[in-house]
Amino acid sequence: TLTLTAAPVYYDYQSVFTWKPTARDRIRLQVYGSSDRFEAVLPAPNDGDPAVRGNLDLSTQFHRFQASWKRALTDDVDQSLEFSVGSTNFRFTLGDLLHFEIDAIPINGRAEWTMRLSPNVRVIAGIDIQSGPVDIDFLGPAPQQQDGNPDGTPLSSRAQLTFWQFMLVFSAMKCQVPMSKP
Repeated sequence: TLTLTAAPVYYDYQSVFTWKPTARDRIRLQVYGSSDRFEAVLPAPNDGDPAVRGNLDLSTQFHRFQASWKRALTDDVDQSLEFSVGSTNFRFTLGDLLHFEIDAIPINGRAEWTMRLSPNVRVIAGIDIQSGPVDIDFLGPAPQQQDGNPDGTPLSSRAQLTFWQFMLVFSAMKCQVPMSKP
């Protein structure tokens, strides 16, 4: 039997501030995010695995601050710089049996330059960098081979695993030459 104790709860928000200090510059600041949560109660144990009971909790959320600066360096060359930082969280819990959580602090940067060579040809070059610490926490049964074990061992009788923290870094460079018909 599945009994709901609360309906899903969610919210979203955003705020944008744009400023043009000169005719060649535009600065934009943004703050935005979202949060979603669902919770249910499993009061009676499952017939196949008595340990599967208690609260089922699922939540996800993110929050960001983003700043961008666009500048016309010359009449034919534009520069765009962007930076963002925030938090991303995901949690899933099933009673005392299973807990899976990801906490990340994404840090992103982008620089891009556009050069107009003619009314129909431009060159765009830039770099993207994504980085940030990620903490993954898993407390639950170790996966097992299903071949030769069609019934499956109950989750509660499997060995428990827990793990780890690490840092992600991605970067990319690009150069493209879009052309349009005269």
